Amino acid sequence: MSTASPTITESGFINLCIQMAQATFSDVMPSKPTRVRTKKVPSWTSMLSDWLYRQQVKEREAYLAQSTDIFELERRIRHLDRQPASAYF
Repeated sequence: MSTASPTITESGFINLCIQMAQATFSDVMPSKPTRVRTKKVPSWTSMLSDWLYRQQVKEREAYLAQSTDIFELERRIRHLDRQPASAYF
């Protein structure tokens, strides 16, 4: 009596998992390949806005890093929270 060999060349536990997943989810898997979306290139205005935001964050971090102790750091953080658009000096 001969046994039928599997058509998939991979053997072992991974093959079993793949077969079980295909059998379990075959009815919910898409019948045709889905369209791959390409990454949208940002406009120059959004790139400029992102750059300005990053510069503002760098300035804020530099201002906070000048603190000599935790109390001054907390005072500077409160100052920035009250006046977020003001200069960092």
